[in-house]
Amino acid sequence: MVKHFGWTWIGAVCSDSDYGNNGMASFLKAAEQEGICVEYSEAYYRTQPRSKLKRVADVIRKSSARVIVAFVAAGDMRFILEELSQQPPPPMQWIGSEAWVTDPQMLRFNLCIGAVGFAIPRSVIPGFRHFLLDMSPKQALKFPLLTEFWESSFSCSLKRQTGSSADMPACDGTENLRALQNPYTDTSQLRVTNMVYKATYAIAHALHSIICNKKHCDKNIKVEHRQVFDQLKRVNFTKNNYSVSFDTNGDPVATYELVNWQLQGDGSVDFATVGQYDASKPKGQEFSLSKSIIWYDGSEKVPVSVCSESCPPGTRKAVNKGRPICCYDCINCADGEVSNETASILRPHTCQLQGRFRLNGLYQDGDVILGGLFDVHLFTVFPELSFRTEPDPPYCEKFNMESFQHAQTMAFAIDEINKNPNLLPNITLGYHLYDNCVMLGMAFRAAISLASGTEESFSNLNCTGPPPVIGIVGDPGSTPSIAISSYLGMFRVPIVSHYATCSCLSDKTKYPSFFRTIPSDAFQVRAMVQILRHFGWTWVGLLYSDDDYGIYAYLSFKQEMQLFGGCVAFSEILSNDNNPRNIQRIIAVIQSSTARVVVVFSTLSYLLPLMDAVVLQNLTDRQWIASEAWATAPVFHTPHFLPFLRGTLGIAIRRGEIQGLHEFLLHLRPSNDPQNNMLRIFWENMFVCSFETEIHEQHIKNVCTGLEDLNATYTPYTDASGLRAAYNVYKAVYALAHALHDLMQCEEGKGPFSGNSCANTMNLKPWQVRPTGILQILYRHTEDLNVESKICAVR
Repeated sequence: MVKHFGWTWIGAVCSDSDYGNNGMASFLKAAEQEGICVEYSEAYYRTQPRSKLKRVADVIRKSSARVIVAFVAAGDMRFILEELSQQPPPPMQWIGSEAWVTDPQMLRFNLCIGAVGFAIPRSVIPGFRHFLLDMSPKQALKFPLLTEFWESSFSCSLKRQTGSSADMPACDGTENLRALQNPYTDTSQLRVTNMVYKATYAIAHALHSIICNKKHCDKNIKVEHRQVFDQLKRVNFTKNNYSVSFDTNGDPVATYELVNWQLQGDGSVDFATVGQYDASKPKGQEFSLSKSIIWYDGSEKVPVSVCSESCPPGTRKAVNKGRPICCYDCINCADGEVSNETASILRPHTCQLQGRFRLNGLYQDGDVILGGLFDVHLFTVFPELSFRTEPDPPYCEKFNMESFQHAQTMAFAIDEINKNPNLLPNITLGYHLYDNCVMLGMAFRAAISLASGTEESFSNLNCTGPPPVIGIVGDPGSTPSIAISSYLGMFRVPIVSHYATCSCLSDKTKYPSFFRTIPSDAFQVRAMVQILRHFGWTWVGLLYSDDDYGIYAYLSFKQEMQLFGGCVAFSEILSNDNNPRNIQRIIAVIQSSTARVVVVFSTLSYLLPLMDAVVLQNLTDRQWIASEAWATAPVFHTPHFLPFLRGTLGIAIRRGEIQGLHEFLLHLRPSNDPQNNMLRIFWENMFVCSFETEIHEQHIKNVCTGLEDLNATYTPYTDASGLRAAYNVYKAVYALAHALHDLMQCEEGKGPFSGNSCANTMNLKPWQVRPTGILQILYRHTEDLNVESKICAVR
């Protein structure tokens, strides 16, 4: 609707609740896609301090946007409008959500005259008003809720012992519901009421399908919840001219009335239906107007709400730095840049890098570059903010030898491919690998650097030549993969993760260019529940990490447990802030629970602090069930943890062998190249030395010579006997390589692109590394990806 009326500069306010925040998030996302700028977005909940309410009201008053979208619950909206009424803002056009736009109690706020919003369709329910009015005092006494209704409606007491105020007179039986005029007796606006009516009939139809046949109904049939659930999916009927059915998500077809607050001849305000929205109609025809809208100024002329007027011919937009794209100045075109189009933007001929992220990386040049994202450090440390100077960049701590092995496995796979004359002949692959430090912000910085490159300036705006990277291996985490795939998916940059297991990433409508060489958590959760079923464990505790990996696994696990008939004694979320109080609280929950089996869906960085506390508290006599993210983590196979984790069962990724990898790992040497600073960091951590003389905790660190011998070390980096995640990295690299190879071998006239054409091998684009190609490669050129995991035990 906002797009329909040409409003590109709006304000937004929502309830600070799930209803408001989720609704506003969806709206803001859609607005951004449609090129609509939001001057402000404020949230408020009625229990929040008055100071918060005043601040929201002041933001609205000072706004230059003449249209405000309010995704607010009725109770919160009343507080906002009461506050605004004390010092009314300039006239503005309100766009309301269904929660308040047809609430009769809101009509007293004249500052919303002309408001427009989508409302639940109004309906008539024959016989309903008679049913409401057919109540006697005797009937009201049967149920406490009806008693309270009767007494509050007539300000009298049916019985003193009901707990009514002693000041209320006794009801004498002359009370008449037909004489009442309140929302209870008003059946002219049956909107939410009709939703209740339809919901009741939907369940009744589902029950009818279970217990009835064409001849009769058997009320002795035992009905289970699952049967009703299954039948609700099939419900399809019409009642009072309204059809009722559900889609695969359990939602009905979206139909709304467009309601307009119109001033009546007697000075009152009433709702007028002026249009509708019907999602079942063809695209572009869902929204329609049936009557004229009377806007906030009393006219039928559509109000204007833009930050800047369109630039006339001969001028161009000059976007102001730090301001939304809808706010600009109109300046004259330079010689040779005259525009005959209104609202055109002419861009400069050079793109300048505005800043550089400080990232740990590995780099090798090549004709085509593959990107990689790995969690080489387990924690990110952010500097304190003074708000006076530009903050220092964050840095990473706690080097992870196993993940560095994964990064080197990618380097090994690329080196192996470059030596293979039958795969990508005459093409040299290079790589650019970054450390994500198990932090979304760092991972996103790295992904942006991979996708856009790190050159100081770029003048070839025709975008010819190879892109910075043609595809990316990683990220190992589900949360970073979600964010990165949402962004790079718009450009169809192929991403093949070796460790991100969230079932949500299987949604190809959201993540069209995301692939993985590890099964989805949907399968792991089922396997986990089968373990519990096998051993007869029906009473378990559950711990999960506060990220998408943990949260989605938690939701799936609870659902599968309900189907299995098991119960979850407790469920606790593991945060990433290492808060000692929270950790101690969780330990206390585990100790006090009668559940002796504890299931843990968590990544390593979230779980380590808790397991340290398990050791300190000497917490034994628990059977741990581990998800694949930590089931085979070497850090837990040490004398420090084994007395407490011995006997742990877990789901593990399939183990594989990579010929030649061990020798490759041992031949690594440090480098002075800044683009390969990860090598120096690895070397210093491996040999506890420094390439620069420094004092550390009153001790001078040994100076690294670069000649230290990796053959004399035994760490998760040099251990190539149980290659699980590393093997997935290896397969991911080969999948991208084979997809590229197929592009290079394409025969003109038999290609996969428009007109059966092939890709220009001198100007490859990431989107040309076609998803279907990668899927075929994953199955054709590597071991198949049949869902197969191993159950491992810690001994």
